[in-house]
Amino acid sequence: MGDVKEGLEVVEGHMVELDPERDKLKGQFNGELTICKATVGKMVLVTRTKPKIDDLKPKKFKGNISMRDVGNFLREME
Repeated sequence: MGDVKEGLEVVEGHMVELDPERDKLKGQFNGELTICKATVGKMVLVTRTKPKIDDLKPKKFKGNISMRDVGNFLREME
């Protein structure tokens, strides 16, 4: 039973030695976390505008068209 108690005391001693190191690492981690949060907070989402696309527009008719052609066109549309 004495071996267990001695082993437990050794472990507890090591834990006491590691406490300052743990606190130091915890402080560093919190500092880095704060920096990361600040960096992410400063980021701005970039919006991209849609590229301007020229609509396809029919060319103006240059020429003559007879009334018969217009009538035939309209009859075909029915």
